[in-house]
Amino acid sequence: MNIILPLIYLIIILYLLDRWCKQRHPSLRVYLPFIFIGKLLFSLFFLYVYTYHYGGGELTADSGRFFEESRIFYALLWEHPLMYWEFFWGIENDPLVVDTFMEEMGHWNAPDRAMPNDSRNVIRVNSLIFLISNGYILVHFLVFSLLSFLATIDLAQFIRKWSTLSFPAVLAVLTLMPSVAFWGSSIIKEPLMLAGICILIRGVFDDISFRRRWWRLVLGTLLMYMFKPYVLAVLLVALVFYFLFSRIFMKLQLINVILFLIFGTLIVQWTGMLDRAVEVISRQQQDFMNVRDGGLYLEIDEDYYYYVYFSNRDKFTYNNKGTAILSESTGASLAHKRDHNDRKPVQLSEIGKEYQIHLVMTQAGSGIEVTRINNSFSTMLRIVPEVLFNTAIRPLPTDKGSWLKYPAFIENIILFLGLLLVTFFARRKLNKRIKRMVWTFLLFAALVFVVVGWTTPVLGAIVRYKVPGVLVLTIVFALLVDYCKIKKRLPFQQIT
Repeated sequence: MNIILPLIYLIIILYLLDRWCKQRHPSLRVYLPFIFIGKLLFSLFFLYVYTYHYGGGELTADSGRFFEESRIFYALLWEHPLMYWEFFWGIENDPLVVDTFMEEMGHWNAPDRAMPNDSRNVIRVNSLIFLISNGYILVHFLVFSLLSFLATIDLAQFIRKWSTLSFPAVLAVLTLMPSVAFWGSSIIKEPLMLAGICILIRGVFDDISFRRRWWRLVLGTLLMYMFKPYVLAVLLVALVFYFLFSRIFMKLQLINVILFLIFGTLIVQWTGMLDRAVEVISRQQQDFMNVRDGGLYLEIDEDYYYYVYFSNRDKFTYNNKGTAILSESTGASLAHKRDHNDRKPVQLSEIGKEYQIHLVMTQAGSGIEVTRINNSFSTMLRIVPEVLFNTAIRPLPTDKGSWLKYPAFIENIILFLGLLLVTFFARRKLNKRIKRMVWTFLLFAALVFVVVGWTTPVLGAIVRYKVPGVLVLTIVFALLVDYCKIKKRLPFQQIT
């Protein structure tokens, strides 16, 4: 792996960051390079995990597929420049044209569900980075890490106004929280989604001029919509609470949250949106259960395939031609290739029939049992304690999975102890505005945890998808902590 080009870019970035600090924030100048390099170490750890732990020497999972598909898309720029830009801006979406030019791009060809296909935007961004990377993947990691880091600096400039921690300490806490640093230094959706959250939070809550506010509101919203639209939807819900409900009882914010949840439920029920939301979440859970359980996808024609549960794979015999021969009658689902929600139960009973294998998925290594929602809102409410346990507490050391569950478990403990500290031992006195912000952030984190828990029966995916909530809980810690109380209890001085 050639590291000369990435090192050149890194030196240029560190030089520019140093110049910025010298002019704008001299107190940050000593610490900024070390914080950024610490973030890059998480980036290298991500590359190691998905290359050697999971990939057997080749980058795998979403990051590997996004990188390879972006390479294919970038090649189109030189072979058919006009077609590339039509795809890039979403002008050309005809399925036949897409299949002709990008047949091997599974993430690009994935169908829109309740939300737009945000995977295409990751491929678009990576294809642009190919213009300066010469195909070196470390450059892609460096660019994604830099973009999320710059947004974190922007957020830290707001948080430090309301925190007793120093600017370097605030930036370090927000940047190096393990799961935030790990996923926020990848080459997939999370870095740019987290950048959107950071920018949008400052645009909404900071006391800045309209000229400095409007572009943050636009850019933050755009990034979140492009890379994790459901997280944007959850944040908008929390902002409705902040602007409308957090003012009702200024000293009783928990009552405000309860009123908001009751009123919000009644509104979505009255508008007819509740049934649709329950259906979307239920189907998303079912799709993820299929990922957890693994299975066979057998070709029928260009539009449909059969999905066979992983546990029923022994009902077939296999040969080296990439086909499966039915040896025993089994249940399956008739599924549309472009609409994963379009599934109908069928029975495969034609013994000896040979099917072309479209895809084989193994069982997820960290899958867990969850209660099926089955389009029931009452079930969703009933299992909230279960899903919060899965998202806020797990993975436990006793859960199945690789050694990566231990760092995730340790981070949960650190986060829990940190919030415990600022709740009972080192909480500063808050004014009304900070209280409203804190409760808004807590509501956002809780909603993220609940939505992720409803839909995700795989612990490894839960750790990834709850990262927006972890970032916001870290913000809550920075806002609540009274550093002076901590310093009085310590035998040594901290950075001030």
